[in-house]
Amino acid sequence: MKIKDIVKELIACGRNRTQYISEYLASLGLHFTIQEYFDGQKNIEFSVSNDKTKQDILFFAHHDISLKTHEGANDNTSSVAVLLSLAKSIARQTFAYNIRFVFTDNEELLGALSSSTTPDKLQQIMPHVGSFMYLSKFADKKNIRHIIVTELLGIGDAVYVASQSGSVMTDADLNRKIFEIARADNFQTVQLKLPSTDMLSVKVFGLSGTVIGAIPYYQAQNYVKQANRLPAVWQNIHSEKDNIFAVQENALEMMKSFLLCLIEKL
Repeated sequence: MKIKDIVKELIACGRNRTQYISEYLASLGLHFTIQEYFDGQKNIEFSVSNDKTKQDILFFAHHDISLKTHEGANDNTSSVAVLLSLAKSIARQTFAYNIRFVFTDNEELLGALSSSTTPDKLQQIMPHVGSFMYLSKFADKKNIRHIIVTELLGIGDAVYVASQSGSVMTDADLNRKIFEIARADNFQTVQLKLPSTDMLSVKVFGLSGTVIGAIPYYQAQNYVKQANRLPAVWQNIHSEKDNIFAVQENALEMMKSFLLCLIEKL
């Protein structure tokens, strides 16, 4: 199955994609856990374990979508689809670290935050965010080696790596490793500042990580030169323009290949 077909099937599920994710993993005979919190909000975790290590590389992909769109094809259905396709590819392999894919809920709540958000308001919102709840209740934080948040994997010919997400600085050492891997494997890359993502949850727990995704290279270059104007591909998220017609199979396959390189070489 092409990755874009997985995107289509996830979109067909409406706003509740957790059943599809569970059934997809189950159809492959893969073990996964569903982590429910509050009123039916759910994370789903799939892992590939190495019995010789306790260290984890963690990949987040939020499965919720903005209320301003019906499809959320790029944000963030694309990331969920890529990780599902990748899960099928790596399920029977062993890597240097335990690989954990966590499909998280309610990341879009973070879009409501701003620099003026009070600590009390933040304290009210964060327990509803899936990445926060995962790190709070389900993760063994002392064993986490790297956290990689996947966002917007469906459009573009270059891999972006975030230098900053909202007010959160990403892990500079991890970013350097990612760029070295990208150069060695001939992936086109660019470093950008991003709006808020699940990196906020990472910061709350004193952990570090980064955010990666796909972007058209020419748009990324223009964004670097004109920092106040968002790339067109980002302007379309949280709108009805974020639909299946915009998503590119080549971008999805590129990001799947790149994530596999990270898993093998980090």
